[in-house]
Amino acid sequence: MPFGRTSAPEEFQRRQHRVIENLPGVVAIHDDILVIGNGATREEAQRDHDVKVHALMRRCRGKNTTLNADKVKLSCNEDEGLKPDPDKVRAILEMSKSTDVAAVRRLIGFVNYLQRFLPNLSGVCEPLRKLTHKDTAWRWTEEQQLAFDTMKQLVGEITIFKYYQPSEELTLQCNASEKGLGAVISQNGQPLAFASRAFSRAEVNYAQIEKELLAVLFGLEKFRQYTHGRSSSASPI
Repeated sequence: MPFGRTSAPEEFQRRQHRVIENLPGVVAIHDDILVIGNGATREEAQRDHDVKVHALMRRCRGKNTTLNADKVKLSCNEDEGLKPDPDKVRAILEMSKSTDVAAVRRLIGFVNYLQRFLPNLSGVCEPLRKLTHKDTAWRWTEEQQLAFDTMKQLVGEITIFKYYQPSEELTLQCNASEKGLGAVISQNGQPLAFASRAFSRAEVNYAQIEKELLAVLFGLEKFRQYTHGRSSSASPI
């Protein structure tokens, strides 16, 4: 796949889905292929996982698809809960402060990968995001340094999230501050995911009650895969 083509990601994804078509427990997410093992015990899940991995290898061989051995990770046990890639977490924690707008954009884009694990990420990153606005002079002040340090602290404190259980009650909690919206979906007091975004220029002028309702709508849309077609309760944070 040549670099630089605007349709390259979509074409790559299409071909990736064609390779794994009808393989149970094998899913493609962006440029990754995940193999999921299920079982009542870890041993059963491991055996199920291994069978599916062998099926994927046979399919790749039959489709003349080459996998990058350096990026293959086998038998990653995630039975205790959902957590981000530790390599990406470590990369953020080791980052030094940005020295130009391009570096800030890269930082925000990289951190957004972890947004489901980070409460109020949009509000924390707002001082950094201001530096990327058009016609804004570059000035890294104490405000940006505090936002940078707070963001890294949040990343370092990420905990393991529980997996979604269809049989358990869902709770959606939402909040609207002066700068943006925040929401968290949880079960039995344990978060499944966080979400946040900044207000648009028009939304900043909304009445507070309108902002609160907007936060509820944002949460329902963001977590639609959890809330659609089933009952859930909503409350302010």
